[in-house]
Amino acid sequence: MPCADRTGSHDAADPGAAAPAQHRAGCPECPAPPPRFAVKAPAGAPNVLLVLIDDPEFGQSGAFGGPATMPTADRPVQNGLKYNRFHTTALSSPTRAGFR
Repeated sequence: MPCADRTGSHDAADPGAAAPAQHRAGCPECPAPPPRFAVKAPAGAPNVLLVLIDDPEFGQSGAFGGPATMPTADRPVQNGLKYNRFHTTALSSPTRAGFR
């Protein structure tokens, strides 16, 4: 049966149907999302924080004279390691796709 959300973009009876998560969030016919932070890491699992900066410019980092201060990221620069030759694409899609 089609979902009664305002877009009608997914079928509530088909959990495998491709649909953006935001369409399911307000749908009365779709199951409720799990409680926030319901998934717990195993004991002893490391804390990992992945930071993705979308579309930064060369001079934004404090290491290159920009306004963004990032003490941990700037530490290698203070110790003499400065990367200034790199390649990036004009789109962030490849980076974002790599996290799926």
